[in-house]
Amino acid sequence: MEQDYGTKEREFLNLPNAWRADNIKDNQCNVICAFNFFSIDELLDIGPEPNSIYIHSASEPYNEEMEIDSQRLQSWLELFKLSLFQSHCSGHAFGDDLFDVARQINAKTIFPVHTECPQSYHIVANDLVIVEEGKRYDLDKRK
Repeated sequence: MEQDYGTKEREFLNLPNAWRADNIKDNQCNVICAFNFFSIDELLDIGPEPNSIYIHSASEPYNEEMEIDSQRLQSWLELFKLSLFQSHCSGHAFGDDLFDVARQINAKTIFPVHTECPQSYHIVANDLVIVEEGKRYDLDKRK
């Protein structure tokens, strides 16, 4: 029904290639759907078949809010008995991978940048420098 859709979505309803949830439900073997976290409730109308595959293509949670969202997503997947496949795609390395690299190269000093938890690198370096914005660091003196 038209009132089920927001104002922006309604303009697309009568296009020849527009599918509604019932079209998707009836053709699940032939369809790939893209959902973000805020549209996952569309699964209620689609009713995916058990053991359908859900590919989560995003970074792993790295803060408390993302952990809560991840747990909610997991609850949705369990409710519909969907199989989860995780594909990290943020363009950032996994935190554990960065620690492994630091261990393998035997880093003497680490200057963590672009991270929410720079202090966590203490586990892989004796000399950890928490970078301060606007401060200059002389790397030659650290040899």
